[in-house]
Amino acid sequence: MVGADRTEPDLHLPHHTALPGLIEAHAHLFLEGGELDPARRATYLGLHETELLARAQTRLPRLLRLGILAVRDAGDRNGVGLALQRRDLSTSRGEMPYLDSPGAALHHQGRYGSFMGEPIEALGTIKQAVAAAHALGRETMIHCSGHDGVQNCIAARVDTIEHGFFIDRDQLARLRDLDIAWVPTFAPVHFQWEQGKALGWSEPVRANLRRILDDHAARLRDAAELGVRVFAGSDAGSHGVPHGYGFFTELELMEAAGLPTLQTLRSATGASAGRLGLREDQGRLRIGARSRFLLTEAPVLEGVRHLRQPVTVVFDHAEFSGRDLASKPGL
Repeated sequence: MVGADRTEPDLHLPHHTALPGLIEAHAHLFLEGGELDPARRATYLGLHETELLARAQTRLPRLLRLGILAVRDAGDRNGVGLALQRRDLSTSRGEMPYLDSPGAALHHQGRYGSFMGEPIEALGTIKQAVAAAHALGRETMIHCSGHDGVQNCIAARVDTIEHGFFIDRDQLARLRDLDIAWVPTFAPVHFQWEQGKALGWSEPVRANLRRILDDHAARLRDAAELGVRVFAGSDAGSHGVPHGYGFFTELELMEAAGLPTLQTLRSATGASAGRLGLREDQGRLRIGARSRFLLTEAPVLEGVRHLRQPVTVVFDHAEFSGRDLASKPGL
């Protein structure tokens, strides 16, 4: 590095690209997305929280080696994310990426989400929950899809809308005006469409999933045109979305939907770094920033698929190289 008394850099790497550390903006670290068998996934959810924590802990060094240097966990009722966050704050952090977790999530009584937390009906309304969080200086993230769900999130002034399937252009304009960010999470629905036959879906169901994905892609292009903040999050841990490699898939799907490569890379680095209320500076290369970045000879600026190639990771002055195997279970 060049300091006040330096005139030459330490290294000349003309064939390398330096990238900020990647930020996974939506993952469920307590789940194993690479486990495809539904019965085994159901059994997994029944494990004791200590076992869930132990398994989640083993994922973190693997993510670090893939270049994912910060993760925003999206909640679990077992306290796994919060326990990992406490370790992240400790002095014995080890080979662990930065982590932020909300703890248990909230869901509507009798609706999807009971495996992540408690019903919101026992606590109040979405508006009340968001207002309480903002009074404490905390950010809010809401999992939602459907026009009405998105509208409720806009009315509550949440900070980020997660998933947001069936959002429309007018609502995207409102997100821009209110500075509400969007994490589109293509990967789980894409898996359901791509593996539909193996999962037992009929052709009409698969065709409908394809229409949903195409509409979502069109809305992503609208978001880019309108200037909406878009963050990359894969919903890793969901069925068919492994941690790490599922994030690469998400970026590839965003790029394939029409988001330019540089903007896709920014959605996984500086865009979310400046908006998620992270405790530490992440996702940026600048003077005074922590030494958390990637070096690669792969042409990543020509396509995000090249992120799958080996990288050298620099994380708080430690260097990691080599590549985790996608075929190794546990992600």
